[in-house]
Amino acid sequence: EEVSKDQDAGEELGQDQKLEKELELLEKEITQADEIEQKGREEESAPTKKETKKQRRRRLRREKEQKEKGSTSAQTKEKTKTCEKCGASFSSRSRLFAHLKATGHASLKR
Repeated sequence: EEVSKDQDAGEELGQDQKLEKELELLEKEITQADEIEQKGREEESAPTKKETKKQRRRRLRREKEQKEKGSTSAQTKEKTKTCEKCGASFSSRSRLFAHLKATGHASLKR
């Protein structure tokens, strides 16, 4: 009977040790997962790469082209804001229509 009690006690200690080892392994895995997640956050918040000279030239060229396109479209729009009868030009359509109404220069489209 004493031998069986010792065996039971030994088996219980063996199971406790196994459980403790499993717990330690799980804690290590959790720690590793946390470290990987933290590294991912740091990489997301890391500053972007510095712009190369070639990239800067291309960006500036694109910006210049966009500005030129914008100025030509603005010039075209201003041409459409002129009175057909007297040739007066206006900065907005509202002012043109106020002029047409006040002077009677409005004409019917044919």
